[in-house]
Amino acid sequence: RQAKEKADAQEVVDQLQGVEDAIKDAADAQGVGDKIAFRFEGRGLVVTILNQAVLFKAGDATLQPEGQGVLDLVLDSLQQIPNDLAVEGHTDNRPISNARYRDNWDLSVARATSVLRYMESKGFTPDRLSASGYGDTHPVADNSTVEGQAANRRVEIVIVSDISLAPVVSVDG
Repeated sequence: RQAKEKADAQEVVDQLQGVEDAIKDAADAQGVGDKIAFRFEGRGLVVTILNQAVLFKAGDATLQPEGQGVLDLVLDSLQQIPNDLAVEGHTDNRPISNARYRDNWDLSVARATSVLRYMESKGFTPDRLSASGYGDTHPVADNSTVEGQAANRRVEIVIVSDISLAPVVSVDG
């Protein structure tokens, strides 16, 4: 049984690796390969789009034209697969409080929802999509550096697997 679970998980990983390769190729061809990162987790393939003022301006959740272009490269490949897609917004730990967003929670949720709405406008059916905001609670880098803060400001699109990939993916998430 364990061998079957591992074989099934490897099959899904191989399929998702093909999606990753297609996105990488498209992004590299457009010169934005450095704006997108990938990692496998037990729940699926996580596609990270670094903000770095590409998707959103500081303290804002309105998608920028350059960000739409980067998203389009990712979404083209995601249109080809039936998986559910979870959009997750993340911020750095610098406090925000402005007329629109009370704090990083509000901003991260608004950014995830903004990407979800854009995906809907591109033909993704709502039953495949979800949006979550994590504020600054899931950093991937040290917030004490400018580079770390930049890495933590991101939107992730999780290509959700129907089965756990844990048997073949080393995960901490």
